[in-house]
Parts: sequence; structure tokens; C-alpha cells
Amino acid sequence: FLLLDPLSYVRRFKNGEDIEIAGLLAASLSYGRVEQIQKSLETLSKMTGDALTQFTTETTLDEKRKAFGGFKHRFNSGTDVALLLECIRKIKTDHVTLEKFFIRGLSPKDVNIKQALHHFVTAFKTMGTELTGRRQKNFDYLFPSPLSGSACKRLNMYLRWMVRKNDGVDFGLWTSLSPALLVIPVDTHIARIARKLRLV
Repeated sequence: FLLLDPLSYVRRFKNGEDIEIAGLLAASLSYGRVEQIQKSLETLSKMTGDALTQFTTETTLDEKRKAFGGFKHRFNSGTDVALLLECIRKIKTDHVTLEKFFIRGLSPKDVNIKQALHHFVTAFKTMGTELTGRRQKNFDYLFPSPLSGSACKRLNMYLRWMVRKNDGVDFGLWTSLSPALLVIPVDTHIARIARKLRLV
């Protein structure tokens, strides 16, 4: 089923830094019908080319906005994607991978990734506001916080891709975060399967 999954876009990349960025892009836009998600990711792929990290780090915010002109995925526009990649460029300016940036919010006492995820999304939203001079509601939609009551399904999916061992689906890129800290949001479909398997 991999070809029917947004992960198929991420699996095109071989470089770890590209995979980190592609994974966050794919997970962030993974809402709505799968056909539309695939179409949007295909459009982005044509706009950025195969060297995703190079595109992210070597273009300005204005250049990114121009490159994504006309892009639209339901609530989000090309400006939101440009802003997301520009935030990543800022992170990488400090010579930090997304993994290292994420675990900055992790405490040895944490029993799951809740606090670290909140720190991660808050940092992105803060950077987005600083870069544009005002809060961007649609951009913020890409970064919900667990402390606000969101299940953060898309971001938790991204973390599973990065953390769980490379088995042809997940990548196992992030080695400083234990898979035991991950959570699986329980939506209607997961709950139904869990009841059938008598897990709950």
C-alpha cells in the first residue's frame, strides 16, 4: 500500500536531510483525500526538484514564495509551504538537524513526546510570526499542539517515520529519540480495529 501513501513521496529521497524535510512536508499536508495529498506532493516535487535541502537552504523566503506561486492544498497555500521551508532554513543556519532541534524540548523525565512536540510546534509558529511580522493562521494549522488538545495525528505520524527502525516503511533516522516515547493517536478507525483485536 506504500504507493497509496504520502510516504511514497518521502521514499524518493535517499539523503537523510532531504528525508527529514520531505517527511515534514508530506506529514503536514496529509489531510483531506489521499488523491489530493498525492497530487499536491507531486506538484511540490516538480517545484523544488530532487535536491530538497539545497533548495531549502539556498533560497530566500521571497524566492520560495515565488517558486510556490499558485500552489494550493485545501487550507494551505504556497506561502505556507514557503514559510515552513524558510523556518527549516533558519534551523539549519544554526547547523542543527530537525532531530537535534526536536530533542531540545525533551526532558529526561518525559514519559512521551508531548512536551517536546509542544516545544517543536511553538518554535515553528514563533519563527513564522517573526518572518512575516504577524501570525499566520493557515500556517499555524500545520503545527497543532498537544497542549491545546490536538491529537497531532500528522506530526505524530512524522515522528513515527523518523524514529521507528527502517523496515521499508519507516526510516529510523532519528536515533536519539526512543520509540517507546512515541504515541499513536486513537481515531475512529484505530479504535475500531483495537476493539476487534481486543486490545481495549
